[in-house]
Amino acid sequence: MTKKYLLDANIYGEMVIDKELRQIRDNFEALKKEILVYGINSVIRKELRNTPKKIRIEGKNLRNFLLILYDSFTKDHQLAITEDLNKIADAYYTKYRELGGSKSKSEMTNDFLIVACASKNGMNIIVSQDEKSMRMENAVKAYKIIDDINKFRTPEFIAYEDFKKILRSKPNKFIGSPDKVWVFLLFFNLLNCLIQVNLSFFPFHNSIAVSQIYKLFA
Repeated sequence: MTKKYLLDANIYGEMVIDKELRQIRDNFEALKKEILVYGINSVIRKELRNTPKKIRIEGKNLRNFLLILYDSFTKDHQLAITEDLNKIADAYYTKYRELGGSKSKSEMTNDFLIVACASKNGMNIIVSQDEKSMRMENAVKAYKIIDDINKFRTPEFIAYEDFKKILRSKPNKFIGSPDKVWVFLLFFNLLNCLIQVNLSFFPFHNSIAVSQIYKLFA
């Protein structure tokens, strides 16, 4: 079943310093039909664009690297911030303060807009490293209360390492396919034909050769 993911801006920052980035991208490419990654240009991409232009990492311009990475993961899957989402984000903040949250509205606005957008658009999972704002306990409680009022399903929150594990843990499609039985049957049928042809020329080794070959696959 296809699942919809939304990656917070900090996740792209984690990726650019990850030595396994090439493997992560390869795993994602292999799972595009099962994992869809969405973006929000007006919030997440904008945050990435605010990276100072002069910073470089391993000889690459960090800002450009982040934007290219973001675009490669999200491509045509973009969500828009609408007026009703601003109202939902405001409701999150009000409830968050009621539950003891202390951060200012300006500090939490982008996080709350991301969650509101994800909840309304049916995202299954939000990937974020932000445990001190977006993933704080009282913030998550606020999302669930407001989402329940609006009849939204609050996405699950996971960290970057959990996202990497999901990409690695998907079964090999060939090995997991029901067609594998027919492939192996075809292989054994071909093997048997080759054995019969060869042994017709070497009848002395017939019984020994057959037993030895089949032992290899027992």
